[in-house]
Amino acid sequence: MKTLIKYSIASLTLVLFLFTSCSQDEPVGKEVLDQNMAVIEIAPLLNDFLNRQALGDIPACSDETPAYAHIMLTHEMGSVDVVVPILSDESGLFTDYDDELEIPIPDGETTTEVSLTDFMVYAEEPGDDTMPIWVAPKEGSDFENFVSDPLPIVFDLRAGSKKYVAVEVLCFEDREVNQYGYQFFDLIPTALYEFCVFANYCTDEGRHYTANYQLDIDYLLDDEVISLYTGMSPSTGNTEEDNSGDWYADPLCLAIPAPMYDEAESDIYLRVTVTLTDWDDNYGDPEGEYSEVVYLSWNDVEAYFGDDDTIDYEHIFFNCGDDDDDNDDDDDNDDEV
Repeated sequence: MKTLIKYSIASLTLVLFLFTSCSQDEPVGKEVLDQNMAVIEIAPLLNDFLNRQALGDIPACSDETPAYAHIMLTHEMGSVDVVVPILSDESGLFTDYDDELEIPIPDGETTTEVSLTDFMVYAEEPGDDTMPIWVAPKEGSDFENFVSDPLPIVFDLRAGSKKYVAVEVLCFEDREVNQYGYQFFDLIPTALYEFCVFANYCTDEGRHYTANYQLDIDYLLDDEVISLYTGMSPSTGNTEEDNSGDWYADPLCLAIPAPMYDEAESDIYLRVTVTLTDWDDNYGDPEGEYSEVVYLSWNDVEAYFGDDDTIDYEHIFFNCGDDDDDNDDDDDNDDEV
């Protein structure tokens, strides 16, 4: 049995790229116009599982030809989210030149730090119904041990250079999407919509405060619960530098997907859990635990969208009596509302 497994895996993991002298920065040609820019080129490597301890089932590889890469990275002067063609030569696969992958070097510096956070390979240009065929797993995911360097990959980029980066990718299977460490809708391209929350906390005496909280959003797929967000919190502060002003919490807005699995418009498919957290300088440490759960259908999500391209908030009330069941869209950030 072990021999059969090894043979099956070996047949799927041919060496597509031999990473040799291109592992170092090299001078670039006409792509870089001056010494304040540098270019990144990425080589997707289908990982050789024979050199790893393969625990668990490995998704079957597609026999489709890699054609596009979806790349997300951050650097000291911004971020990049781009889809580029994948080319090949006698050395293997590599991403095509794209000016989005020309990274600026900060003034007065010779290098900048770059973090490659997402890397997905497609057999056709990504669209609403296009699934990747290979994906680079992330740190902390179930599949991180199947590669030697899971994402994010952090490296220094030198001015006036071309950086070749090798990224190990695994065959992708959408039923195991969370095992790669990506948010659910990152790997299933679809239209995303904003969902915004604002919250108040009330003392037993009835005083209202702007609330701080943690928010989780789960996609409910039959008996499966898929986590979209965990432990998200609003930006909080005081209107005066010496904390003598009003305490505020900005509305928390997150991207959510429309139904992806043929759910009816009235079917519940999202669960939003909002849990009150302590805020020492504002309302202190309330006794007990306060949590509110909101279930959303697509009809509910659409109800937040205004005719003038505005988005209404989901207003959460903790311990506020009758207000707990009131969907008042009051977004006043004063302490008392």
